[in-house]
Amino acid sequence: MYIIHTDASYQIVNSSYENGVLTATTSTMASPSTVATHNIPLSVLTPDIEMDIAEWLVSVDGPFAGAQLVTNKSLANLDGTANTKLTGIETGVDVTKAASGTPEVNVRYTSAGVLKTGEIPKTVSGYKLTPAGGTAFTSGVTWAVAIISGSFTGAAPSMSGTGFGQLTLNSAPAIDEVILSITPTYNGRSHPPVTTKIKRVQDMAVAVQPSGSAFATTNVNLSNSTTTYTSAGTLLVTTGVGVTSVALTAANMTLAATGSIDGEKPCNIKWQRETSPGSASWVDIGVVTSSSPSPFVDAEFGDTLGSITNNMSDTGRAASTAYSYRLMYRRQSIGGPTAGSVVLDGPISAQG
Repeated sequence: MYIIHTDASYQIVNSSYENGVLTATTSTMASPSTVATHNIPLSVLTPDIEMDIAEWLVSVDGPFAGAQLVTNKSLANLDGTANTKLTGIETGVDVTKAASGTPEVNVRYTSAGVLKTGEIPKTVSGYKLTPAGGTAFTSGVTWAVAIISGSFTGAAPSMSGTGFGQLTLNSAPAIDEVILSITPTYNGRSHPPVTTKIKRVQDMAVAVQPSGSAFATTNVNLSNSTTTYTSAGTLLVTTGVGVTSVALTAANMTLAATGSIDGEKPCNIKWQRETSPGSASWVDIGVVTSSSPSPFVDAEFGDTLGSITNNMSDTGRAASTAYSYRLMYRRQSIGGPTAGSVVLDGPISAQG
């Protein structure tokens, strides 16, 4: 329903869409004063009126020339006869539709400036277009991406999806920060874009410890998409004089899921000790720990990182003796929504 008036009459226009055409019937409600504007109580305005009529900023023709909306904005191409059509009005017009998405994406590098495993190509979910008071569109939306500032080392980013959008970084940022503009289009109309920053993030340098020292550390960066345990990093440490235990630390390591299948991606890590350095025979020690929280892929709300920790003390060791340890990593399950690759990232250490 749309409310209009002239200086002679006060009109209610009841409208409906049929086959993509807005059809209207008019009826005279009252005769306002001779002034060209008339205040309408807010109680008269339905959500449809507020959402639609306030967006159509055009002029009136026919016998209703000079009519004004209650919002003091004008209505386009209104035919002067009752039971006629409102022409020239675009369906789907609603600037109250809001686009949202990931404001910042990190592309990670080692302390030496080398791009980490699984970083490129990188897919980022969570771009959506939502009408005021409604739920996000799951179809009918197309997405486009443009570079506002900065550049990439190769192919430009791209967008996919016909409801929720996915941004794919096809190459690494060439500078520390690149800014992207991501625009949704619905019913042939573009809506205000979302801005996303692409940032280079580099690990802190890790001091190299001499082989056999009392402390050893390394940075882990390993992708796994299977339930088979894979070594994420090996540490060689020598217990001190009178020291009969080794403290092993894998604290708050990050888990980044990739892929297009929505769902939680649980993971496990555990420690192993080589029976003697160089023997290539390994035994499990301590307990297996699980991700908490697990990483999550979500096309609508965006992917979230997971975290995993396994800190323990390997007791009963001999003093002044070399020991070799490794952290083992796997996907806990890979069926259905749990399928996909997950990158384990972060430092591990051993203290003898």
